[in-house]
Amino acid sequence: MKNKMPRKALRALLAVLVAGCLCGIGCASASQTDWRALSIGVPLGWSADHFLTAQGLQVYRYDIPSQGVIAMQFGYIDALAVDDLYAPSVIQEFPQFTVMEEPIGSDSLVVQVTPTRQDLLEQINAFIPEFWASEEGQELSARAHAQAFTPNTDIPQHEDGPVIRVTLDTGLGHTPFVYYDFVTDSPQGLDVEFIKHFAWTYGYRIQWADSGWTACAMSVSKGRADIYICAISQYYVKEMSNTGACLCSDPYYDLDLVLLIPKEEGEGT
Repeated sequence: MKNKMPRKALRALLAVLVAGCLCGIGCASASQTDWRALSIGVPLGWSADHFLTAQGLQVYRYDIPSQGVIAMQFGYIDALAVDDLYAPSVIQEFPQFTVMEEPIGSDSLVVQVTPTRQDLLEQINAFIPEFWASEEGQELSARAHAQAFTPNTDIPQHEDGPVIRVTLDTGLGHTPFVYYDFVTDSPQGLDVEFIKHFAWTYGYRIQWADSGWTACAMSVSKGRADIYICAISQYYVKEMSNTGACLCSDPYYDLDLVLLIPKEEGEGT
């Protein structure tokens, strides 16, 4: 004769199983989800776009970050991949989003230098580790990681001396790296301040040129600009080196790549 489980014990076991299933469905946070299984959006051509493409993952590309934010807001994608310095500005404007705990990858930024200025490239490479080890560099990095970037308008600038022509694209609106600040009526950001400190250290006077991404790249390639700095990913280095269009510096800033995701219901703002 077969042994039968008592009805009370059977009901208790079923209750435990059902509760476990429900918790598995509704209690797991987005941060516990395998991010590779999410539908992920990226701003076209940004670091996260290059990184995730190199991983062989399918991503949804948006011309500008705000399009990706809106897509996530309406549930068309599960997450938006950006760098860790850009994420706070999104959360400040859209507090219903948060950052997944673990970064998904990393990247570094480089300076592009016109091919005839090997001397300038060597000076920039020598300056990079010295600056970020300095008090000014650490203070700049701290401001860049704040929720809202506050520019330092007191960096000294030479009124004479050799000129370096620096081109950038503030139209991208890539805070806190490069953006146009209407309060100071000038370009601001981490990249801008980095080059200002470099110019002061080496006795250069900066001549700025603000243009579109393609025009900036052409300017440095053709020698109409000496430096192009605008949150340029190290993913471009191999391509640029092969074409000879420009020289690329050592990485001057390291980034974590993170996922912006909707907050769990009840999660604090």
